[in-house]
Parts: sequence; C-alpha cells; structure tokens
Amino acid sequence: MKKSDFDIRLRTGLQGYVAPAEVDRIVAYYDEMLLDTMEDGTSEDDAVAQLGDPGTIVYDAIAAGTGQSATWTAPNPQPLWHRKLNWPVIILLVIGSPLWGSILLAGLGVLLAAEICLWCIPFTGLCLAGGFGFGGIIAICASPFAFIHAPFMGLSDFGVGIALCGVAIIAGYVTYKLGSWFLQAHTLLWHWLSKQFTDRKVALA
Repeated sequence: MKKSDFDIRLRTGLQGYVAPAEVDRIVAYYDEMLLDTMEDGTSEDDAVAQLGDPGTIVYDAIAAGTGQSATWTAPNPQPLWHRKLNWPVIILLVIGSPLWGSILLAGLGVLLAAEICLWCIPFTGLCLAGGFGFGGIIAICASPFAFIHAPFMGLSDFGVGIALCGVAIIAGYVTYKLGSWFLQAHTLLWHWLSKQFTDRKVALA
C-alpha cells in the first residue's frame, strides 16, 4: 500500500466520527511517522506495512475519542430507502435538471481537462525516456557495423548511444519522481471533490 492510499483510507474512516481538527492531527502524526521510517532507508510499502491496517487505527482512534469500550462499533446508517423522501426537493431537482445537468457536465469537463493537463508532463517525460533509450540502444547496436567501415564513426555511434541511454535513465528517474507527486495531486483533487459532496450530504441530512 502506498502512502497516499493509506492517508485516504485513514482520513475517510475518521471523517464523521472524529472532529475535523483531530482528523488532520492524526493523519499528520502518521505521515510524520512514515516519513521518519522512510528516511531510515525503509521503502514506502514496508513503512506503510509497519503502521498496520488503517481500519484498525481508525477503530482505535474512534474508540479513544468517544470513551467507548473495545466492543464499541460505529453506528449503522439508515438505508436510503428507509429515509423519508423530500418530495418538493425531488420535484425541483427534476424540473431544474436541464440547468444543473448542464452545470454538472461542464464541471465534469473541467475535471477531465484538469486530469489531462495533470498527466501531460509525466506522459511527456515517459515518451522522452523511451525515445532516448530506444535511440541509444539502436546506436550502440549499430556501432560495431560502423566500426568495420570507419572506426571513428563506430566509436562515435557507441559514445552517442551511451549518452542517449544516460539521458533516458535521467529522464525516466525524473518522470518517476514527478509521477509520484502528480499521483498525490490526483489523489488530493479527488479527495477534495468527494469531501465537497460528503459535507453537503451531511449538511442536508
């Protein structure tokens, strides 16, 4: 499990049962523990595994915050079909569907455009790394044939191939690092979006 996945599961599990400030404090606490463990040379997956299951951490945090015993369980929300329907609101939503539907589609289009822009840079870096690596391998493989006809050209091809492979490795490493950052940005974006809907559902309940 990655750090970003651990944070999402931890934050999502705590929301609604623990105060928002306490949620931020708990997530920041475990983030700091993860970073300290990773600074000691432990891989990200192993550092997350050492913390344990986020569900268990959520259970312990909720139990500690409510003062309940270890047998305390989270309240079971009432199913949607058992709740009283607000027919005036439903009718207004149906009547106004052309308006809010258009706004919803526009919002989804903006999110899609943001996602495309977000992943353009890592995708470009991946293409560069692949192109340089492929060109370097071709140059290295062709250098012996060029060396037979012209030693200088063969050595030049070999040197260029090594240089291209080096550039490909650097580009791939930078892309890998950028990819992890962009993945975290993607996670935060969708977490923020889901939180908006969750907060509104709680406010309307």
